[in-house]
Amino acid sequence: MINNGSYKQFDRSTLTDNELVGFRIGVDKELARRGINFIVGEFGEKIAIEFFNSTPKLPNLMAAATDEKNIDALSRDGDQYSIKTQMKAKKSSTIYPDAEHPDKQLFEYLLLVKLSTDYELINLFRFSWGHLFRPVHGISG
Repeated sequence: MINNGSYKQFDRSTLTDNELVGFRIGVDKELARRGINFIVGEFGEKIAIEFFNSTPKLPNLMAAATDEKNIDALSRDGDQYSIKTQMKAKKSSTIYPDAEHPDKQLFEYLLLVKLSTDYELINLFRFSWGHLFRPVHGISG
């Protein structure tokens, strides 16, 4: 797992606003130079994959190709996982249905990653496609 404890040794509260913004720009440039995307959703995907791969009895996952719509990870058995991350937001990202076939199954599992404001894993939920879209009430077709 990613260790974010070491940065806490630096007291950012002593910086002026301009120094803090300059520090952030420098960090963003260094992340870009190293090819690291620091987007909450991508961070959550990495945490979920690392958690699955380090937890016995859970399948090993690998990141899916970035051009896969709704698919963020694959298991060795071929199961497709969509991973959504929530941090501070009231809403996570979107699942995009198939425009031509709205009832088409898009993945086998949805992983919902809940992060603290320190980017630490709070909860990780796994829902099967059948569990997500089982009607509680209504007319089934």
